[in-house]
Amino acid sequence: MRIQSLFIALALALTLAAPTSSALAVGVPKRAGAEKTAAEESARPIKNQKLSDFARQRPRDERGRFLPLGAKAAAPTTRANGSSGERATSTLSSNKTSSLRGGQSGGLRNWLTRNFTVRTQVSNLDSSTREKMRQGELHAAADGLTKSRVTAQGFRERLMLGSLQQDLTDTSLGQIRARSAAGDTLGTEDARQSLTQLKASGRLDWWTHWRAARAENRAFKNVISAANQAGRQGNLARAQDNLVYASDLRGPSNVKVARATGRFFRHSMSAADQFAWNGDPESTSQALGAAQNAAAAGGGTFNEARAKKLMHRAFERAVPNLLYQARLYKNSSPIEAALFLEQAMEIQKAEGVRLGFLDRRRQSALLAQLGPRIRANQAARAQGGAQTQAKANSTEDKTATE
Repeated sequence: MRIQSLFIALALALTLAAPTSSALAVGVPKRAGAEKTAAEESARPIKNQKLSDFARQRPRDERGRFLPLGAKAAAPTTRANGSSGERATSTLSSNKTSSLRGGQSGGLRNWLTRNFTVRTQVSNLDSSTREKMRQGELHAAADGLTKSRVTAQGFRERLMLGSLQQDLTDTSLGQIRARSAAGDTLGTEDARQSLTQLKASGRLDWWTHWRAARAENRAFKNVISAANQAGRQGNLARAQDNLVYASDLRGPSNVKVARATGRFFRHSMSAADQFAWNGDPESTSQALGAAQNAAAAGGGTFNEARAKKLMHRAFERAVPNLLYQARLYKNSSPIEAALFLEQAMEIQKAEGVRLGFLDRRRQSALLAQLGPRIRANQAARAQGGAQTQAKANSTEDKTATE
């Protein structure tokens, strides 16, 4: 009986204590979970709420830009923080600063300048330089390119200027070799000045510098070869021109220049001998003058006696040629025939040339036919000389009177 009553009392006690312990055990975690859920829900948009409504409720700054989540909106500006004029001034200054920054980083102003100013200048420079290159004025083209103040701003302008400079450099390198090989000293100097201008501007890299130096060395060798070839062919004017240019490039003390000068002296004397046998006194005199200049430059020893002998031979053989020309034109052009005969007679008188039997008979026949024409020509020249002298005297008198 006692045991049964004890079991009943224990059951009643457990029944009364069970709700309280369960509430203590389960209530605390439920409250913490509830608070965490509420914070999460406040930090993110409601699941069923629209995104536009949430963006409308999100705080913004003064310029209308969204603030980070959890940040508070700035307090509205009052008159204590600054007047409306100050706010307007600050807004204008900020807009001006932003516009300037935009221009520096490729904005509208920079785009207009590049497309309507710089690009036009680059195009004009390209066309003018290429036109000078086509005309063969390489030095003028290089001078215009290096002294231009056009500054490229975009990739297209840089590409145009780089291509133009490369084409001018390649053309100068090619022309300095081709023109020097042809004996054209003016063209060679023009191309060399173009390369010098490009090198002085600092626009060439080390590889192009090496190519330019190599081309100049090749041009010097070509000039020496052209001088030797022209001397062998009897073109003394071109040979002397190339020799003088080679001397200007490396100096007269250069070994190759000295050898070329000696060869030019020998070629000049040979040409003078040939011209004398052909009866060309003028060409003989020019060849002897070139030989004398070469001898003065150290190319050899000039023989005055030999030179006089060659000149006498040239005049002696020129008289039969003049008589032949007079016989050839005596019927078709008597005036020219009379001039040839008169010139032959003057050479005989001045140089003491004696004619052979056949040449004397031909001269006598021509003189009988062209004698009146010769006397008329002499009278006309004398009258013209007198008139010219009278005009000169009257001019001098007027000048002295004034």
